[in-house]
Amino acid sequence: MQLGFELTQQLQTKLVITPELRQSITILQYPTLDLIRYLREQAGENPFIELAEPEDFLWNKSIEKSQIKSNWDEDDQLQEGAYSSLEAYVNPIDYCANHEETLQGYLLEQVGCLTLEPQIKKIVQFLIGNVNERGYLELDDDKWATSLGGGLEDWEQALGVLQQLEPRGVGARSLEECLLLQLRHLGGTDQLTEKVIAEYLADLAAKRYQKIASALKVSVQEVQQIADFISTLQPKPGMLFHSQEARYIIPDVYVQKVNGKLLVQLNDRILPRVQMNKVYVDLLKQGTDAKEYLEEQLQQVQWIERSLAQRQQTILKVAKAIIQAQPEFFVENKPSLRPLVLKQIAQEVNVHESTVSRATNHKYIQTSQGVFELKYFFSNRLTSNEENATSSQQVKQWIQGIIEKEEKRKPLSDQKIVSILQEKGVSVARRTVAKYREELGIFPSSQRKRV
Repeated sequence: MQLGFELTQQLQTKLVITPELRQSITILQYPTLDLIRYLREQAGENPFIELAEPEDFLWNKSIEKSQIKSNWDEDDQLQEGAYSSLEAYVNPIDYCANHEETLQGYLLEQVGCLTLEPQIKKIVQFLIGNVNERGYLELDDDKWATSLGGGLEDWEQALGVLQQLEPRGVGARSLEECLLLQLRHLGGTDQLTEKVIAEYLADLAAKRYQKIASALKVSVQEVQQIADFISTLQPKPGMLFHSQEARYIIPDVYVQKVNGKLLVQLNDRILPRVQMNKVYVDLLKQGTDAKEYLEEQLQQVQWIERSLAQRQQTILKVAKAIIQAQPEFFVENKPSLRPLVLKQIAQEVNVHESTVSRATNHKYIQTSQGVFELKYFFSNRLTSNEENATSSQQVKQWIQGIIEKEEKRKPLSDQKIVSILQEKGVSVARRTVAKYREELGIFPSSQRKRV
């Protein structure tokens, strides 16, 4: 056998994603706010793109609900309308500047109102700078006396000043210290509660009340009362201040009843409209040395316009198919959901399942029961019988309702919940009930027991 290099030709078939298809997929999967950001980035790079910002829409009393036009048949239960023709109101207060106060700023403001020695005040300000977003002090004890000077007494005094500030519990170095600070700020001294926090906090979190009661020689009822009181304290005092920018949800689709029928409309008023820059269009017609570059940019704008139109049509078709598949939720305003998977909607809309996934991921619909992500309406089937088909979402609601109505002194086990569900005609395994219970954030029966 001889090794060497040679040139050969080989014919093969493979799937290639064109730039236009890649851009269409990207625009489809973008949430509304990310899509707005993407369009503005493209406008900054492409000279042909001009974005017309959406105009604010106010309450229009001259438009009656009976005047809403639709391009659907009158006999159809679903109608499609333009969101701009509906009654809407924008509160002008929403456009006022909103100044969010930080935890460090709030603490420094309180320190400014105190009469402190310059050295103590300097150390307190330094400690505030080492308070994390949860409100805990992150500073090694060994570095206290050497960081800014001053004796150990000065640092302890400064720490005491910090721990006296609002919110209560700020400046603590552990969870136990944080809870103890809040307990002492409430006034009075409860030695039993302090001992539970200092020595049995892990057992308390695991609801091992009997162990704590035996160690402290008190009744289980007293331990339970202490646990109820401690649960009212704030384990993370700094979380009262939002350090991250709030991410607002903008519904992509609106559905509501109008004249006894469901009206479905896209929220296209929030997106800026893509327009052509007439200056560069005329420049391209006249012919310039940069003709090849301009033609490429013009083609990109046309791709974006087609991708946006296709995105809106796909989301609207998918939303309409979901509404038709969940009549109890949208028509009868019941929280129950039918079993529904991506494949069903994909066959209804005649697209691939991945397209339905992109069209429903981080896309929201506003209904009479609230705002929901479109993926919320998909749920697996738990029974093979078509007539008695039950969705996993429905089973979760039943489990939550059963636990809410249970006797707190004798909470139901997962196996007992399985028996109750079987009486409803739903056959599920015990591990399935345990899985759904954990997803709902509900403790097992041993930890739900009340004395």
